[in-house]
Parts: sequence; C-alpha cells; structure tokens
Amino acid sequence: MNIEQGIFLVAREALSLDQATVLEDKEHYRLIDDPKAGVFYICLGGQECDLPSLLHKARKKEETVCVISLTDIEVPVSDEFHRFQKVRQFTYHGSRFSINAPYKIEKMGLQDLDYLAAHYTRIGDDDSYFREALDRGMLKAVSEEGEIMAFIGEHPEHAMGMLYVDENHRRKGIGTVLEKALINKFLDEGKIPFDHVVLDNYKSMNLQRSLGMTLDEGFLYWYF
Repeated sequence: MNIEQGIFLVAREALSLDQATVLEDKEHYRLIDDPKAGVFYICLGGQECDLPSLLHKARKKEETVCVISLTDIEVPVSDEFHRFQKVRQFTYHGSRFSINAPYKIEKMGLQDLDYLAAHYTRIGDDDSYFREALDRGMLKAVSEEGEIMAFIGEHPEHAMGMLYVDENHRRKGIGTVLEKALINKFLDEGKIPFDHVVLDNYKSMNLQRSLGMTLDEGFLYWYF
C-alpha cells in the first residue's frame, strides 16, 4: 500500500526516523509499529479490511493505536481500549517565521509537572506521559516573574501540540508565538511540522489556518 499521501505523514515520520517497523504491507492497509513512541499505526487505503481484527493485533503490540484513513470510516467499538479520539491533521509547508517577542521561551522541567498536569488535559495523557515529555525536553514555556504564562510541546509521535495559554494571558498572541517557534524548530531539524486537532476544537483549527498550515484530507482515529 502507498503511504505517500499527506495524511500518512505521522507514520512516514516514524519510519524516516528509524524508530518504526513495517509489519505488514498489503494492498489496502499497512501496519507500522513504533515502540519508541508507543504507537501502532494502521494505515488504510480503503475499507476493504477487517479493522476489528487489525485493532486486536495492534493492541497486542502497543497501548496506543492510531488508525489513519484516506476517507471517513465507521469506527468499531473495542472493549480493549478505554478511550477514543477522532482528529484532523494540519501540516506546514512554508518558510521559517521571523519572531520578535518581548519574552523568552525556555525549556520546562520536572519542577513544572504539577502545573502542567493541572492545566492541560488530553485523552490518553497522565502524569507518566507528562513526566516522560519533560524528561525528553520536549516542552517549552513562556514565564513572567516566575509565573508560567503559556506552554507548548511535542508528542512522542512528533506531532506539535499540548498548547496551553493561561487565562490571564490570552489574546496577547503568546500561543501564536509559541507555535511559530516550534514550527521553526521542526524546519531546522528537516522535518515537516504537523499537528492533530480534535474535530470540535475550532479555536485551534483557526490558529493553524492563520499560521498557513494546510488541512490534510482524511482522518486519524486514536485508540488509548
């Protein structure tokens, strides 16, 4: 199966970084295991497959499974997973941003774990997830007089995300600056910046479009 279409970027990225393995490559689907990120990808070119069986096979490998489809599909219910999330993917194909901001973006540390856990919630994330992200140095924050104003991060599957702006500092453009800085980091590393946005998160979708990010065709279905 060909996975060169934009929607399969997250799976291609895992393969390009030599941290994932193709387990099956059939006419209508490809199975990719990424043990470093803890994600198993089921890439669908159509609906001509037994998805419940593929989910069961994937669950044996990883705790988190991502089904990527070129078309909107009927998602089976699986008792093997506790949570589910349907998202769209945005990608950036522009040039680096010129950033002129009056504050410094700094790396977050384990001392920020309580603040992170108290102010950011996403299906599938917990203290161990945040602790690992902090250990990897994948979270950056803007602070003022020791108070965190906003933060952003990179997920294990190398998607941008975890953006949060404190309610006292919103409408100042801080979130936009943080995402621009993260996009620049991706570009400097030779990677395509991308993120996954939940369907009803219209504010985030509008932010991605304002930054020149493109909405890819297809859908991603995350099982946790």
